Amino acid sequence: MTSFTAAVRAAQIALVGLQEEALTGTRTVLDVLVAEQQLFTTQAQLVTAEHDTAIAEFNVAAAIGRLIAPELRLPVTLYDMERHYKAGKHKWIGFAGGLTE
Repeated sequence: MTSFTAAVRAAQIALVGLQEEALTGTRTVLDVLVAEQQLFTTQAQLVTAEHDTAIAEFNVAAAIGRLIAPELRLPVTLYDMERHYKAGKHKWIGFAGGLTE
């Protein structure tokens, strides 16, 4: 991401330079348009790199067990396996005698 950030900054500087040259008549409109396209392409590559980094961080967090409610400190009621097992272990079928809070 660092290299893409530097590339975006370089493309911005190059575009400003080409725009100034176009004003003096030493560059064409096509040169400016090509520089703008290069800037947009570089910016898109930076956004893609940021996206890929975020996805990789989430994948690592999930792989090491950090992407769960207790680790994330989410304000939710956690599933209690023991309580739910005891509430339903004698049921054969149906919903009679469901869980009570």
